Amino acid sequence: MTSAKPTHTEEDYIRLLERDRLQYQPWLATRSPPTEEQQIIQSALKKVFGANIGANCFISSAAHVLATNLRLGNNCVVAAGAVIRDTLTAGNDVSINSYAQLAGSVTLGDGVRIAGGASLFGFNHEIKRTDIPIKDQPISTKGIKIGAGTWIGANAVIVDGVSVGRHCVVAAGAVVTRSCPDYVVLAGVPARAIKDRKAMSAPIANSPKTLPVRELLFKTDPYVDLHWRLAPDLQGWGSSHEVFRHAIGLTKPRLIVEVGTWKGASAIHMAKICKELGLQTEIVCVDTWLGNWQHWSRNDGVGSIVDLRLVNGFPTLYFQFMNNVVSQGFQETITPLPLTGVAASHLFKFHKIRPDIVYIDGDHEYESVIGDLRGWLGLLADDGILIGDDIKYFEGVRRAVSEIVAQGGWKLEERGEKFTITRVKA
Repeated sequence: MTSAKPTHTEEDYIRLLERDRLQYQPWLATRSPPTEEQQIIQSALKKVFGANIGANCFISSAAHVLATNLRLGNNCVVAAGAVIRDTLTAGNDVSINSYAQLAGSVTLGDGVRIAGGASLFGFNHEIKRTDIPIKDQPISTKGIKIGAGTWIGANAVIVDGVSVGRHCVVAAGAVVTRSCPDYVVLAGVPARAIKDRKAMSAPIANSPKTLPVRELLFKTDPYVDLHWRLAPDLQGWGSSHEVFRHAIGLTKPRLIVEVGTWKGASAIHMAKICKELGLQTEIVCVDTWLGNWQHWSRNDGVGSIVDLRLVNGFPTLYFQFMNNVVSQGFQETITPLPLTGVAASHLFKFHKIRPDIVYIDGDHEYESVIGDLRGWLGLLADDGILIGDDIKYFEGVRRAVSEIVAQGGWKLEERGEKFTITRVKA
């Protein structure tokens, strides 16, 4: 029996290898003048979709480029198997590697690298209604923005509405659900900032540990299987004061600690500011959620025992706080820590964690305030800001603050009922 005649000669196979080498490694193709095939592919994209393609670009004939709005800068490459649809705006020197998927609205800065299998979905399905299938509900588009010089690792996923900063690294397999600033390394599901590229040996939150505070303290996420389903109640005092935006804008915090959080209104307000600014910030809320002696001394009205919502004689205010956080969608940002302010400061000292912002608004008696100030000022990051409340109305607060500042090394600034304390620069 004679064997079947080979389909390809050795010369044919060499040509196929050379072709595939360029299709799957398109950066090699940009080293030589565009071929006639490239001119045909790019001309077709311009005619069908009105594409705007810069000089010296290479788009594999085996890529699926179906973008109705395509803008590529100079020296861009799209490898075989990549899928691009809807709207893509890319700067210069951008590479989109094999089997990456870009859909919806995606904007890539100069020098961005999209590794094989990465998925960027700049759109989403609405899910608000339950009386009709998700497929019949509207599609929303906020868009994805990737800063210049950033590398998106293999099989990473980035969802709609996310902005990744410049010169970042998104680790392979990460799922990015929140925006982040420049020069961070993101990893995990959901992704968190684990390193600052400007100081690779210095982990996030000025801590020698790479884990967020929540993962240091809790083996199980505290929001899992949350009991006591309660309607939102964000009652608070001075929760949206301008001092929060001022401090966050100055420090770009990685870690905020709130001592005395009540129902969480101010923590949620700070979380919204951080999200708006594209910051990857963890907020740790320290409180016993047991109230103070004034709550237990008043029988009705705001600030009375009614606010504590006793069950079997024990306050359930903690669960109101937790439900408020969930209702606003910040359960990944805000971490509860049910301790006194002084006890929590000892715990942070043990773990060598230094917050960028501390907000003290717990019990306003002198003994409590002086303890909180002494405990947390020693932990504050070098360029950090401590914010406090009710300096105008509570003698205990004013006395404690005056004593701390009189010791030297600290600068006090009053901002209405709030105040800030920062280190005096040498």
